[in-house]
Amino acid sequence: MSPPTRPSTDSAWGGGGESHEAKFTLLASAVPNVMALMQERLSEDGAFPTARISSLYYDTPDLRFVADKRNSDYLKQKVRLRWYGNPDTGVTDPDAFFEVKNKNGAIRRKFRVALRGEAPHLAALDLTSAELVSLPARLAEDGPALPVGLEPFLVVSYLRKRFVLERTQTRISLDWDIRMPRSHPRFGPVPGRPLDTAVVELKGDLRVLPPELQELSALGVRLGSFSKYGQWADRLLGATSAW
Repeated sequence: MSPPTRPSTDSAWGGGGESHEAKFTLLASAVPNVMALMQERLSEDGAFPTARISSLYYDTPDLRFVADKRNSDYLKQKVRLRWYGNPDTGVTDPDAFFEVKNKNGAIRRKFRVALRGEAPHLAALDLTSAELVSLPARLAEDGPALPVGLEPFLVVSYLRKRFVLERTQTRISLDWDIRMPRSHPRFGPVPGRPLDTAVVELKGDLRVLPPELQELSALGVRLGSFSKYGQWADRLLGATSAW
């Protein structure tokens, strides 16, 4: 058998700068009303149309990343392969992105490398494929340090609509229909229903809802820690979620 082909990547990893984000949760049933208010008070981000985001998360065979998330909210690492799709047509965008997110308290640093034209191919691979298994080690040669032996764990998929608060240029997104369509077969079948929670994310210096969005509180939008990956990891492993 011939070895897996090496993906076509950008010449260098990008990112690494500090970033901050605040998350607010709400019941998924409130999404239509929350969406309507956000469309009224914010500008839609013309550069990024509504998309279905899919992220394949990696972990070590003993699930070190899951354990780190459960034991500490201070130091964390996420390793994932991300791609985007059109929610109306189901067509996957050409480019995929291999990302490493390191968290130190409230400060996050994200590194990413683009895999040009590889998303449709990579998204269709079985999670046990040698090509997906070998991806972290290959890309880490020129990137952030990663644990040895990373392997595909689960895929999280959700819809995202992006907005901009013009007054501050804060980027704000609404994520809903949060699903786990696939997981590594050694963990058994995946649930068929999406989470009953949706998420509003604020990127930047804001830690509370801006005045333009204060009415979201009456719709059940609450500040809180929430991890899509953590929620689905717990459900897959049969644990009580702390996220």
